Amino acid sequence: MWYHSCWDRHCPQCQTNASRAWCEKQKEQLLPVPYFHLVFTLPHELNDWVNDHADVIYRLLFQSCWKTLHVMGQRKLHGQLGMTAVLHTWGQKLTRHVL
Repeated sequence: MWYHSCWDRHCPQCQTNASRAWCEKQKEQLLPVPYFHLVFTLPHELNDWVNDHADVIYRLLFQSCWKTLHVMGQRKLHGQLGMTAVLHTWGQKLTRHVL
């Protein structure tokens, strides 16, 4: 424990132990199957449209991604895939990058 901690979850001084514990807990929940990281993006030309209709566009993006993976799993891998999806709307410098 650190006195006068900022308690920010990104602070290596304040949250190292909590972060490690969280990671270990997540690992315990993993299934004994291969995992892959995939990235689906939209063309920058759609940024203005996305800003105006974000709820519709992002819903369609997630639906399209899932449908693509689902069909690929059935047709190419003869199995059933699972998916965890996260929407990232910020860049490496924590600035919005869908503008």
